[in-house]
Amino acid sequence: MNVMTMIAGIIALILVHIFVLTQVQNGLDFSFGINTIVLSSIVVLLQAGSLWIAYVIAEPVYCYVYKILAIYFGFGLNVFVGAVIYFTLSFFMNVNVIVCIILYIVYPICICIYGMKNAKQINVDRINLKYPGLQKKMTICHLSDIHLGAIYQKWFIQKIVDKILELKPDIVVITGDLADGSLRVKSDWMSPFDTLSIPVLYITGNHEKIHGKTPMLTAVQGTRINYVGNTNYEFNGVNFVGIDFEYDLKKRLKELVPRGQNKNVPNVLLYHIPELKPKELEEFDIFLFLAGHTHGGQVFPFQPLVFLGNKCFAGLYSHNNNHIYVSTGVGTALPPMRIGSKSVIAMITLEG
Repeated sequence: MNVMTMIAGIIALILVHIFVLTQVQNGLDFSFGINTIVLSSIVVLLQAGSLWIAYVIAEPVYCYVYKILAIYFGFGLNVFVGAVIYFTLSFFMNVNVIVCIILYIVYPICICIYGMKNAKQINVDRINLKYPGLQKKMTICHLSDIHLGAIYQKWFIQKIVDKILELKPDIVVITGDLADGSLRVKSDWMSPFDTLSIPVLYITGNHEKIHGKTPMLTAVQGTRINYVGNTNYEFNGVNFVGIDFEYDLKKRLKELVPRGQNKNVPNVLLYHIPELKPKELEEFDIFLFLAGHTHGGQVFPFQPLVFLGNKCFAGLYSHNNNHIYVSTGVGTALPPMRIGSKSVIAMITLEG
């Protein structure tokens, strides 16, 4: 993350805090005793400063502080929603103190507790697709957006692997954002994958770019995970086309997808962002496109923005016999919460 991005983020957070603190003062009819611009600046800079100091002190301290601030971010987001509701209602009616307490305290606390509990529950999506000519049935376990870092570490991988062992797929694919960017991933965190006796394929996403791909690829070296970025990997009559996160997806597809191949061998594209629609897949001879990135919006009120910002939002999209499955992800980004979305492992069965 460059300096200008950090400054822009801090300014945006200050502006949000100014709006929220102003509405809280208006709704509860009291004063903080300090200018909201000054108070907002102090609060945001204290957060940034405490995170930096924790990072310098020790990694466990940094992880602890990061998690607290991530939860605060989720709580603050819901207070912001309450402030927007109050601001809107105040144009039409007098909003009493009890309603404000619900909007600013009760609702955010309750929804955050629900969101954290919901994020811990890993759901299984089961999809069945038919490809004429496929000689052998195959079940693909699709993982995306695990987000290893300051919050999710080896224990989370163990939880995922335990689930995979229950589901008994033929192959596992990870479509990016195995890393979060909040902390460099360690090789030891990947060791639970070594208990699997099936292939595990991996391509990078946008979050791996925060520290650069090299540290992440170093972390998976020597583990059960096969990095397949920008290569083809054939397994049991299915060709997996792995493409790392980059902006010219179509150009890379033209270079990688085999032309004039045996039509009994379906191409399955692994790419982090759902940049294509199902009807575009036919041009590149892609039967199935597995992606993630969207998190299904993860927390309200981001769902409408994420829906409008991506060609496919979440779940299965089909056109003729071309399909895209967009995972809402297993982990979370920033707040360890899910409000209006779910953590998912997809089990996709291909049959002839």
